[in-house]
Amino acid sequence: MLLDTLPVLEDAVRLYRQLGFYEIPCYNDSPVESTLFFQLDL
Repeated sequence: MLLDTLPVLEDAVRLYRQLGFYEIPCYNDSPVESTLFFQLDL
């Protein structure tokens, strides 16, 4: 499962990490440079 979010959404980033998501390289053409990309292996 892939998702992206912004670093300013600290609660969301914390939740994703707690759920087992880990940061990965950009997987789309996001126009926002600070976007964080995460993956969770199901």
